[in-house]
Amino acid sequence: MVQRKRLLQNAGTFFKKELPPVSVVISAYNEEKCIVERINNILESDFPPEKIFVWIGVDGSMDGTAAKVKGKFDNDKRVYVVEFPERKGKAAVIKNIVDKVDTQIIVFTDANTLFAKDTIKKLVMHLYDKKIGSVCGKLIFNKDKGKVEAENIYWNFENKLKEAESIIDSCLGVNGAVYAIRKDEFWKQLPDNTIVEDFVIGMKVRERGKKVVFLSDAIAYENLPAPSWEWYRRVRIGAGDFQALRLCWRCLCPQYGLFAWMFFSHKVLRWIIPVLTAGIVIAALVDLVIAVLVCGTVSLVSFAILTGGAVVLVIAMLLRNRSRGVGGVFQHFVFMQMAVVFGFIKFCMGGLKGYWEPVPRDRN
Repeated sequence: MVQRKRLLQNAGTFFKKELPPVSVVISAYNEEKCIVERINNILESDFPPEKIFVWIGVDGSMDGTAAKVKGKFDNDKRVYVVEFPERKGKAAVIKNIVDKVDTQIIVFTDANTLFAKDTIKKLVMHLYDKKIGSVCGKLIFNKDKGKVEAENIYWNFENKLKEAESIIDSCLGVNGAVYAIRKDEFWKQLPDNTIVEDFVIGMKVRERGKKVVFLSDAIAYENLPAPSWEWYRRVRIGAGDFQALRLCWRCLCPQYGLFAWMFFSHKVLRWIIPVLTAGIVIAALVDLVIAVLVCGTVSLVSFAILTGGAVVLVIAMLLRNRSRGVGGVFQHFVFMQMAVVFGFIKFCMGGLKGYWEPVPRDRN
C-alpha cells in the first residue's frame, strides 16, 4: 500500500505537466433518452478538454440515438459516432472502435452511467505504472427507496472483495461501466458473442502478465435494474460466467499463484456449487422415486436432501416481497443461485449472442 501511494504521488507530479490523450468508448443501443447527458458528463470532467475524445458505437439502434448525438455534437471534433446498421453486440462494437482510436489509453463505460468529475483522471493516473494494464473504478448504485436493497448489499460486498484482491495481486476482471485499459492490452481475439466481455477483458490482461487495479475513489453511478427484469439479467450473466470460464481457464493454472486461487474461490466455486447442488437434488429425487417404486422403501438420505431443498424454497417464497434486512439478503441469495443454474443450462444449449434487450433502470 505504501509503495502504491508513492507511485500515485509520482504519477500525480508527472501528469500535472502532461496528461495523455484519452478515448472514452460507449456501445449504445436505443439510448436516445440519456446519451446526450452521458456525453456532457464525460466532456465536463476535470480532464483537459482538448485531450478527451468520445466514441459512440450505435449498435443497430431503432431509435434516434445517432441523430441525437449528431444534432448536439456535430460541430464538436472530440465526439465521434460509428453507426452499425445491424446489431452486433457490445463485444463486437467495442472491438471495432478500438481499432479506430489513436490514443494509447481507452476508457470504457455505458450510456446509462455517470462519472464523478475526477474519475477519468484517477483511472488514467494509475496507468502511469507500466506493470498495470487496466484500472477498474467503483460502481455505486443510486438509492431507490429500498426496492432492491439486497442487490446493493451484494454489490458493496463485491467491491470490498475487488479492493482486497487488487491489493493482494490483481482485480478479477473489470466493471464495464468504469474502467481504463492500455490499447495494447485489449484482447483483440474477444469473441463477438461474449456476454460478460468486461470480466473476460480484465482476466486476459492478467493472463498476459499485467495487473488490474481496483480504485475505490474512481466513482461511477448507475440506477439499479428494474426488479421485474432482474431474473433475465441474472440468467444471462450466469450463462456468460460459464462462457468466461471457458475463455479464461488458463488463469487457474498454478503459475498465477494467489490470483489463480482467488479466481477459483471467488468466481468458479460460486458458479459451480449451485449447478452441483441442483444435480444432487435431481439425483435425490430420482433415487427416491426408484426406491419407492422398486423397493417399496424410502431413502432417508434422499428424503432429507429434498426436504431441506423444499424448506429453503418455501422460506425464499415467503420472503419474496422483502427487500430489507436478513430476509431480503436470503431471498436474493437463493434467487441468484437459481439464476446461475438456469444460466448454465442456457450456456449448455449453445447459441449465445453478444447482444440482448437493455434492462430498464429504476428512475429516482
